[in-house]
Amino acid sequence: MKKQAIALMLTGAMALNAAACSSSTGERRHHRNDRPSTTTTTTADEPDTTTTTSPQCGTPEPVNVTTVQSDIQLIGNTEFELSDDYQCIYPYTYSRTSVSSSGSWEQQFIYEIGFVDQDGNNICDPVYNMVSPLDYSNLYIVGQYDENGKMQYGLLTIDGSDGTRLIYDGYYVVGGREHQTPGYLYMSDYEDGVITVDYYDFEINTIIEQAQITLNTDYFEYYSDDMEIKVEKIYEDSNRAVVMLWEDSYGPVGDYLIDTETGEVLASMDGWLRPVLTDSMVIDNDPYDDLIIYDLDGNDITGDYVKAVSLDQEKTVLFTYDRVDVVDNQGNVTATMQLTENVYDTDVSNGKILLGTLDGIEVYDKDLNYITTSQGHYLGYGYTVDDFYNYTDGDVVFVDYQTAQVVNLMTGNAANYNDELFYTGEYGLITADDDFGTFYTIYGYDLENVTAGVGEAELLRDRATGELYIVEANDSEITKLYHVNGTDVEMLYQYSGYITPYSCNITGGILTGTCVSSLSDGAKDVVIGSDGNVIFECPLIDQ
Repeated sequence: MKKQAIALMLTGAMALNAAACSSSTGERRHHRNDRPSTTTTTTADEPDTTTTTSPQCGTPEPVNVTTVQSDIQLIGNTEFELSDDYQCIYPYTYSRTSVSSSGSWEQQFIYEIGFVDQDGNNICDPVYNMVSPLDYSNLYIVGQYDENGKMQYGLLTIDGSDGTRLIYDGYYVVGGREHQTPGYLYMSDYEDGVITVDYYDFEINTIIEQAQITLNTDYFEYYSDDMEIKVEKIYEDSNRAVVMLWEDSYGPVGDYLIDTETGEVLASMDGWLRPVLTDSMVIDNDPYDDLIIYDLDGNDITGDYVKAVSLDQEKTVLFTYDRVDVVDNQGNVTATMQLTENVYDTDVSNGKILLGTLDGIEVYDKDLNYITTSQGHYLGYGYTVDDFYNYTDGDVVFVDYQTAQVVNLMTGNAANYNDELFYTGEYGLITADDDFGTFYTIYGYDLENVTAGVGEAELLRDRATGELYIVEANDSEITKLYHVNGTDVEMLYQYSGYITPYSCNITGGILTGTCVSSLSDGAKDVVIGSDGNVIFECPLIDQ
């Protein structure tokens, strides 16, 4: 890819910088916004126009509702007004419209989402259909359906001082949270057989490169106009890229290794798991089919490998029936080991390689150096509590069905469990709760009990400061916010209402989420300040 002059300076440091919400900008640069904003057009004979007013949400502009063939409800195309005065911006959901979908068993909704500032002022009416905060950055991805019912995307900083218009029709996030390092973001626009890709670096939040990829969709087996095209990886030195088709109702449809100059498809994959992408290989990682490893020309170089798992950003583990190889991104084998007849199963967890043997679970590091054997536990009779985000310095935790224990394979420490289910760990902690969300326990990775409570709980990391919090909500319709410092937990405040923990985000000490209460007339979105007082609330309208 050819280096470009910086096209967009997104102000503020990474989200780990505590000053991210209050940073100021100099002269604003011109964005890559040459394409004019699309204007929602009507495709029905008599589109409905409704005006909605809520004393808590401000007074939104008239909302244009247009029904198209897919039954997606469209809204007006007003966009966010950038300003240096907001400090932080917080999304709220104004309404959700249920839509039928033959392609998914899940209920589908179209949302209308706006923004408030940290004082609760409504600074953007609910004109977006999607807002997604990006971990390890100070960015929101925002989206809005166009007149054809297809999502168009843009970017906003969490301080609301900079961003793009809705000029993209696809995006893909690489790295970042799962490796605790700055990631990058491919924002793409497909038009007339060419994908234009803006490549954002999370660390400096800037378009640092731009690429153009020729795309011949005649080679795409499942392509249709209503699908998104997401760029997963660009190989800068070999005119190769990996792109993915995505359909809202189904999710990923297929992944393709393509020649970026001719648009020819060199290899195709249609598994639900994303392929493993190294600098020299594309690995079709479908767990329900045979493993296939391609070189960058699309040649099958699988050989006798039967399983592939990514260790980290730099190394991948490849298994045969009687050997394990660790390879780097260039395809070089950096470590290898023969498997004995005593080994009946293999796994990878938290950057460690696990061998299930008749004596227990053997643990090796990424260079295949032996670490320990956890005796009395068998790999086929449980599962690892994976820390996909690598917050644990490599500790491996195993849930053992036979002994009803959760075991740290590195230290041997264990905790008994009864009705609790152990979920993915985050931030060096593990959240466990029962089937019905009536109680929970939070453990450290060495299985010391950090805290416990009644209800559901979610671990949250503050996007502006990096501080760690727990949101707890219970059937008494009380939501509590705790601050976590190591194994010390302090309750900061409680809110009279059940804020669903999985809906929450926290930025600059301010909590946002959706409150669902059997005692009220319905759900509402709330924004709660650091003192526990509600600074904004908006009834969530169901249409």
